[in-house]
Amino acid sequence: MRERVSPVYPAGHGDIALITLDNTLFHVHRAILQHSSLVFATIFESDSKEEQGEDECQAPLKMETDSATLERLLTFAYPDRQSPSLDDVEAIANVFRAAKRYEMDGVIYQLRKSLIETKIKHDGLTPPLYVRAPLAVLVICYAFDCLDEARLALRECLKGNLEDHIASSHSFELSSELLSKLLHLRSERMGWFMAKLNTLPWPVNNCVNCFRKFGEWKLESSFRIQNRLNIEELMACISKPGNCISGHPIPMPSTATEWLMEAKELEETLPKLPRIS
Repeated sequence: MRERVSPVYPAGHGDIALITLDNTLFHVHRAILQHSSLVFATIFESDSKEEQGEDECQAPLKMETDSATLERLLTFAYPDRQSPSLDDVEAIANVFRAAKRYEMDGVIYQLRKSLIETKIKHDGLTPPLYVRAPLAVLVICYAFDCLDEARLALRECLKGNLEDHIASSHSFELSSELLSKLLHLRSERMGWFMAKLNTLPWPVNNCVNCFRKFGEWKLESSFRIQNRLNIEELMACISKPGNCISGHPIPMPSTATEWLMEAKELEETLPKLPRIS
C-alpha cells in the first residue's frame, strides 16, 4: 500500500513523522506528543542528542492505530485545536483504546466527558451518549476503568427494552460478568414492579367477568412493565384498567403517588458494578 500524507498534518507541519496501520503519514510536533503521552515522553527521553538531531532522516514512528483514529487522537492532544465532537460510540472506543495504549491521560479525561455531556444540536438539547446508547457506553467504560460513567450507563440499562440496548451495541462484546450483573439487576427491578402489582386487590363483587378482566389486565401489565421497566409504564397500566364486559369498573388503589416517588428514587440510585478484574 502506498503511503499518503494526512492533509491535516502535512509535511512541514511538525518535526517528527508518525505512520498509521493504513500507511498514512502524520507530521506532528515532538513537544505535543511528549507533553500529552507518557509513552512518547519515555521514548524521547531515551533518545540520544545525536539521534534527536537527525529527526528528518529517521523513519516514521509506527502507530498501532488507523488514520481516522489518530487524527481524532491528535486533535484531542493539540491544545490549540477544538476537541472533536464525537457522537459515535465505535469511534470513541477506538480513540479510548489508542489513548490508553499511549498513556494519554488528558485525552482520556476529555473522552470521559464526551460520554456524559448534554450537547446542543439544531437549537435543541441532545441527551448524552450514556442515555442514548447506554449498553455500548457501559462496555467502553468498563473496559477502560471509567467507573463513575459506567454506573451512569448501567442505571440507564436497567430501564427500557433490553433488546433495544443490545441492538444499539451490536458491535461491542459484552462480557459474561457484565451481562450477568445486568440481568440480575433488571430481575431485581422487575421484582419491585411485580411486588407493586401483586398488592392490588382482586375484585370483591363476585362478578366472573370482573375476575377475568382483572386477570387479563394484570397479565398484560406484567408483560408491558417487563418490556419497559420504568415507572411511566406502571402508571399507564394502573391509570386505565377499564371495565369488565358487564360494565363494572375495575378499581385501582390511591397509592400511585407513593409508587411514583419510590420508583424515582429507585431509578436515581446508581447501581454498583462488579469489580473489574
